[in-house]
Amino acid sequence: DETSHTFLIETFVNTAKHRVNIALTHRKVEDNMREITNEFDIADISARNVFFKDLVNINSNYSLKNIEFYPKIKEFQYVGEDMGSYDVDTLFVGYFQGDYDWEIIKIDYENPEMSVEINASLSIHLTPKMITNSFLKKFQTETYIMITENSREDDKRSVYFLNPDVLMDPVTTIFGRRILHQTLSLDILERKLTSKLGYKLEETLDSRYNEETAIKNQETWDAELRVLAFKNTNMELHFDHIKEEDSHYNSQIDLDQIELDIQNRLSSDITLKSSISYSFEEGNDAVNNNHYKINAFELEESASYFFKRKYRFFAKVNYKRNYRDGSGFLSFLADKKEGNIFKWDINMNYRMSTYTSLNLQYSGNSYPEEKQVHKLSMEVKAEF
Repeated sequence: DETSHTFLIETFVNTAKHRVNIALTHRKVEDNMREITNEFDIADISARNVFFKDLVNINSNYSLKNIEFYPKIKEFQYVGEDMGSYDVDTLFVGYFQGDYDWEIIKIDYENPEMSVEINASLSIHLTPKMITNSFLKKFQTETYIMITENSREDDKRSVYFLNPDVLMDPVTTIFGRRILHQTLSLDILERKLTSKLGYKLEETLDSRYNEETAIKNQETWDAELRVLAFKNTNMELHFDHIKEEDSHYNSQIDLDQIELDIQNRLSSDITLKSSISYSFEEGNDAVNNNHYKINAFELEESASYFFKRKYRFFAKVNYKRNYRDGSGFLSFLADKKEGNIFKWDINMNYRMSTYTSLNLQYSGNSYPEEKQVHKLSMEVKAEF
């Protein structure tokens, strides 16, 4: 015998400059036979507000729900050629680009845990040109904050209101992620020379699998300069400074990279892109204090060709040279090996009709002390 009560509040405000939607649900379930009462909450709140003649644009979203979490066990397994996202060294190479993946092999359905899942985000755009013609009109900023939390914390309201004391807690957090991203753009010469400065902090805590807690923190400072003054040619100069800590490898990494990209549109159908970069990486084993350094030079060329909206051809070749010094820590990862690294990808797509298309792809790579990899695939797709 079970009794349930559901309470719902739903409202909205919608004007030319402001939009707010709120939906709140509280459900109480009483098991009269076992004399147990469970309570469930659901919330979905979104808002978009524009102030001061579009100078300030604020978008926010918040959702929560009470869910059951089932402990899981996963293993790293071979899943088939191009059916996974990782290579044999557990290095992420892209979705459906690798032969290995993490597969869930066991789910404990007998011991579920009640948990709270929160997803919240806030973005703030400032566009001074909406209210002024002064020098400030050349600037534009964006602030983005995102919080994801799946927690078994008993004090649910602390999670609801995003209390920092319970978020990303190694004991109660099942999965948590926090992102702060700040950018500042400057239009130096209108539509000819632009620049951007950015900062991003991303923290992740994952305790969903194998009764283990994985922590990864990454901090990125970046700068970009774009030159658009030349006809049919764009140039971009990037600089990135990245600090990363990853408990999976017990690694601490500092990376500095500078890259120049040149894109040349030869015609409406043909585009060429050239990239050259230099990076300096310092890494350390946080447990055994094994230190290494990598100086790397990288070249990449790509070309795309479109013909009569039926044929699309894309080719890319990449060469990287690593100069490594110090310990062999993380040298089992293919992209961190000493020596020459080659990667290539050729893709042709032919649209046979309105509903069918043919795709041919040849790709491969060559890493030091490893066999060359060559992959050829063909796909025929029909859409109805």
